[in-house]
Amino acid sequence: MSFKLEDYFNHGLAIAVCMVFLNLTVISLSAQNIEYTIPDEKRLISPQLPAHQNQFFYQINDTFKTDTDLQAAEDRLEELQIYFFVVLVLLLISLALAVWSYRLMRSRDQASKEISRINKDKDHFIGVVSHDLRSPLNSIMALSSLMVEDSKTSEKEVSEFSSIILSSSKRMESLINNMLDANKIETGNTKLILEPVSITQAIGEIADSTTLLGSEKDIKTNIEIDEDLPDVIADFDAVQRVLENLISNAYKFSPKGSTVTISATKEGNQVQVAVIDHGPGMSELDRSKLFTKFEKLSASPTGNEKSTGLGLFIVKNLMTEMKSTILVESELDKGTTFKILFNIA
Repeated sequence: MSFKLEDYFNHGLAIAVCMVFLNLTVISLSAQNIEYTIPDEKRLISPQLPAHQNQFFYQINDTFKTDTDLQAAEDRLEELQIYFFVVLVLLLISLALAVWSYRLMRSRDQASKEISRINKDKDHFIGVVSHDLRSPLNSIMALSSLMVEDSKTSEKEVSEFSSIILSSSKRMESLINNMLDANKIETGNTKLILEPVSITQAIGEIADSTTLLGSEKDIKTNIEIDEDLPDVIADFDAVQRVLENLISNAYKFSPKGSTVTISATKEGNQVQVAVIDHGPGMSELDRSKLFTKFEKLSASPTGNEKSTGLGLFIVKNLMTEMKSTILVESELDKGTTFKILFNIA
């Protein structure tokens, strides 16, 4: 069992209180032992004490020759009671101040660590903006300038350039959306509306916008959705963000010419959506840090695509907000399957 500094303060406080109260009790009992039993001799006797202890009071009885001496002894006992009471109060105040100071220092230390973490995140965001966004932006600017300045650009070249510009724009949009979503999660501003949602519609719309990423690497996309799939309780925009990140990751880590499968089936009182790729898979270490912000896995994207390390962090948090579940199955060199499960409406 490990103890923190605060535990020692609390234990010390309890022990000190017990000791002071014990002393006060002893003094109080001693005061009650003073009795006037013989007119010419004042004796200290307690019927509750054994004979050998009462003998002690007989021995010191000679010190109380007069009523004045006895009164002085009683006054001394009262002074001791007051003294110990003052000591108790001061001790309690001192220990309370010590505990308060410790908690204040710990709070400041936590605040300092939080500020350090925020600054680190800010620096990382700046690095993402300056590096990951620059590449697609440069492509868009270069191709746009070429199309405008070169009057001899053929129709086929214009079509190819436009396709690259669209793809670069989608990468920029994905990066920006991930950064905005991560900021909302960190600040607690994620506002979802849980209502009946059509998974069939969500997959259809996202597949239309993401299959372009797969086609660039000659990746085939299989979509397998059960007929009459029931609606689920979720937020439509959040479901699309989850699917977009999972499908984009599947394309990103899949080799050229492979296949990505997107399926949706009814499993009991839930609807399960699975995104399956045939990429490099993940080690146990990679799986342990899979949903951590800014974590990048040991495997690299097969087409040198850029990654902020935010996608799966966002997916996990959005699924939690929707009271839904995400599972992952993966082995090295055998691909990865992400499964997301929603409750039926």
